[in-house]
Amino acid sequence: MRVKLLLSAFFILRITSVFAQSDYGEGPAGPVKLPSLRKIIIFEDTIKYRHYIVREHDFIRYSLLDSAETLKGKIMNIRSDTLILKRDSVVTGDIDKIVIAHSRSPHFSVAHSRVYLMPDGAYNSSGNKKEWKSRVMKPIIHRQILRGTDSVHKNFIKMNLARLLSFEIAFSYERKISRRWSVELELGYGFPVGNKSNPSGNPFAAKFYYPESFSVLAGPKYYRIIPKMPGSYLEFFLQFKDERFLDSYFSPSVPNQNSGSENYPHGDVYSKVYGFSFRFGTLRKYGAVVVDYYTGIGLKIKVNTYYLDGYYNGERDEFHYYNADHSQVKSEQNVLVPVFNLGLKLGFGF
Repeated sequence: MRVKLLLSAFFILRITSVFAQSDYGEGPAGPVKLPSLRKIIIFEDTIKYRHYIVREHDFIRYSLLDSAETLKGKIMNIRSDTLILKRDSVVTGDIDKIVIAHSRSPHFSVAHSRVYLMPDGAYNSSGNKKEWKSRVMKPIIHRQILRGTDSVHKNFIKMNLARLLSFEIAFSYERKISRRWSVELELGYGFPVGNKSNPSGNPFAAKFYYPESFSVLAGPKYYRIIPKMPGSYLEFFLQFKDERFLDSYFSPSVPNQNSGSENYPHGDVYSKVYGFSFRFGTLRKYGAVVVDYYTGIGLKIKVNTYYLDGYYNGERDEFHYYNADHSQVKSEQNVLVPVFNLGLKLGFGF
């Protein structure tokens, strides 16, 4: 009986010892070697604000400072700022350019890059490595996003390319007053373009005539409405525009004394346009050039004052004056029009 008890106690202690050793990475056959995490080095280009990551076991091609020769090798180990290759070793401070590839030429500049080395404690677990990597990458990504917009200049001169489609030339001046707020003023001039002649055979001729015009748009802009797009903005602006249709034929919808579907009044019209719009856009930087993309909606009222001397009857192919002395007849018309904006501006900051 005593022998059985001793054998049972020995068996229980043996099993407990095995499980206890397994908790510390050891087993009956000795210590169990856990897979190690691959060490990394992060480079951040301080001119173009790109980043590059090299890891243990990567095959790299690189060139050294003051040397045009391309070297290559597999990274067997990373020790602090030194890459231990299969047949050589190199300190990151001696590298000019690098690339992870077997055939491509080195293109990422290490010479003007920040080098981020992770401490040994970061490789104790995958969680620690992920946390340290995230801590390093967060400001790098933020700087890359900022590079996409112009966060340096406070003044911008831009040309509105979208308004060229309506034969207008417009330039805007924007002044930043804080990180988030700026004010913008846009001035435009429209060239008189189109067919003023008798609309016979083309009743839509007047609709494709662009008047001479002067315009002013002004309003505040609020930036960083989307955290990951610091160049994004919301803009509210007021608009005033002065237009002149001179010595022109107009559509039959113009109020006149002899209105009809075939009667095209002739004369002058002076229009005052008052409106407002909300625009959503983003300001992007491409080298020394800034591009302002935008879209928006709004509302405007157009106050038309007509001075008409006669009308053309398309059915009879005849022109008639309203008065025998060829004096003009005045009429007014107010039109409420929705506004849809879509376009881009191109310019520079200073």
